[in-house]
Amino acid sequence: SVTIPNSVTSIGDRAFCRCSSLVSMVVESGNTKYDSRDNCNAIIETATNILIAGCQNTIIPNSVTSIGDEAFHACFTLTSITIPNSVTSIGDEAFVFCSSLKTVICKAIEVPELGSSVFKKVPLSEATLYVPAEALNDYKAAEQWKDFGTILPIEELPAAVENTHNSSS
Repeated sequence: SVTIPNSVTSIGDRAFCRCSSLVSMVVESGNTKYDSRDNCNAIIETATNILIAGCQNTIIPNSVTSIGDEAFHACFTLTSITIPNSVTSIGDEAFVFCSSLKTVICKAIEVPELGSSVFKKVPLSEATLYVPAEALNDYKAAEQWKDFGTILPIEELPAAVENTHNSSS
């Protein structure tokens, strides 16, 4: 686990790269630059609502509007992630080298904009993407999203998987 103290005002690129055993990320309350709202197990830049670093147990809050560049860089133990409907963009290489990522649930009806190589070195042909039914064709046509081996409506999400992803929207 890692705790970011109140005094931290800058976190460098790839600060938690390859920290695959990391299961808890907490920013002390009172930090003016970062937070880990809703016990999300991530570091969020407060002013911009950008998730800048996550770990294998991250639950992305519905107040996050963007997942930053390399936010989950080389998180080899990340097997699944739920992206709430508030996310409109995902930065460059956000999930690069997340080689165990098999399930992505994206609740956004508007397909989030993707930076370059968002899912680089992720075995997408073996992964399943769950999206809102009304947006299914949009994801199937969108660059990078269309590379998932299976794309299904969220309604077909198995209950066992759904219960591990308790992001509200």
